[in-house]
Amino acid sequence: MKGYLRLNQDVAGYNSPIKKVALTLTLMKGPQVAGWTCDMGTWLDTLDPILDNIPNVWDQFLFKFSQQYQDSQKENRARGNIEHCPPSPTLLPLPPCVPVSDHARDRA
Repeated sequence: MKGYLRLNQDVAGYNSPIKKVALTLTLMKGPQVAGWTCDMGTWLDTLDPILDNIPNVWDQFLFKFSQQYQDSQKENRARGNIEHCPPSPTLLPLPPCVPVSDHARDRA
């Protein structure tokens, strides 16, 4: 979406934060997003097209979008994938740690 808006930034109206949100909502389709897009459309309808057409509208939309659709299990899946990976034969084993007291004794 950002690429499309960037490409059309010289088209009249595409710099309007309210129109950016409206366009994005129109392109979001399907039963999994229907309720959220309806709620965001209702919020958009409460805004004054002149007084409220400020960059914060787009920023707020992006924030709400990330809250609604961020992958909340991403970290857990990544951790699980790492835990289930066999050790790589190309990685060299780490040398054992030298206790500080032994290291200090060797320096004396």
